[in-house]
Amino acid sequence: MKFGSSCLILSIFISSILLGNISSIENKFIYSLLSSNQDTTFKDSITLVSGSNIPGEKFKSLGKTMLYSGILPGLGQVYLGKWERGLIYLVLDAVAAGVWYQNNIRAEARKKDYQSYAADHWDFALWVRDYYKWWPENNPGYDYDTSWVEIRDVFINKENDYYFDIWDHSHSIDFDWQGDKVSSSDYEEFKDIYTELCAISLSQFDPLANNYDPQCNIDDIEDIRRVAIENGFVLDNDFHFHEGIQKYPNYFAGWDDTDRLYLTNSGNNNTIIRSPNQTAFQNIRTDYNRIKILAGRGGNFMLINRFVSVIDALFLTKKWNSKHAVKLNLDIYPDLRNKSGIGGMKLIMGWG
Repeated sequence: MKFGSSCLILSIFISSILLGNISSIENKFIYSLLSSNQDTTFKDSITLVSGSNIPGEKFKSLGKTMLYSGILPGLGQVYLGKWERGLIYLVLDAVAAGVWYQNNIRAEARKKDYQSYAADHWDFALWVRDYYKWWPENNPGYDYDTSWVEIRDVFINKENDYYFDIWDHSHSIDFDWQGDKVSSSDYEEFKDIYTELCAISLSQFDPLANNYDPQCNIDDIEDIRRVAIENGFVLDNDFHFHEGIQKYPNYFAGWDDTDRLYLTNSGNNNTIIRSPNQTAFQNIRTDYNRIKILAGRGGNFMLINRFVSVIDALFLTKKWNSKHAVKLNLDIYPDLRNKSGIGGMKLIMGWG
């Protein structure tokens, strides 16, 4: 009786130690067996071996797997032995990277194209000189296929039939003037510059004066350019500038083919003014934006592919460790012929 009880206590003690070691991955102890799922009796010898010395260690680190997939999609899957699965992620990432890289190169080329086109066909001096070209209520003699009233209607405030002054806009052209940054929407600063460039007296801007006429008095573009250069003029041709000259009517006078203007509908019952060169410029920018969107999609897919690869690696790692976990079972079977009533005990150990 005492011997049987002692055996039972000893068996439970050994089993408890083994289970505790298996659940502690941080200590990296794993039981080695002669064969997978092989049953062993209590009398069989059990060897305790450090997991780090076992070739092809079965435990897979969740942290490593997610880190690998985060660095390079598919690498975590390769770490788990899922070569085909990992290859799919790697190929998708390579394709997305190629789309991102090639379209960024193409976009930069198109950006240079539209910048060069604007420099050739839009001019600040021309814009200053011709801004009030459509200011008179009656056509002073310009030859257009479209009626003067319809053209002029694009440049006026329809509520009070007021022609917007060159600085009366929320959008502006920015430039350097005598070492300072100036905005064309700044009335106090730009009014003086405009009058200097166009040789206009301030009385011309007095609506109550009989000689009110905001139109530029200089016809020679080179004279306006010369004054601008003498004052250190440098145009700030940034993204907003190129965005503005393609779509806002207050910039239209700067195009070099306004004599070929035409009106079109923007699609929301809003009439806009266009010229062939402005339209060509807009087409280049539209192409640039389309390519840039493709590049962005390639970059976004790279991020998505990494995220999916990390999540996939997480579930694969859990599935792997669950499948290859050590299983221990202590079976006690009865024997009525034995005084203790216990016929024996069986410790079952196995991988998955």
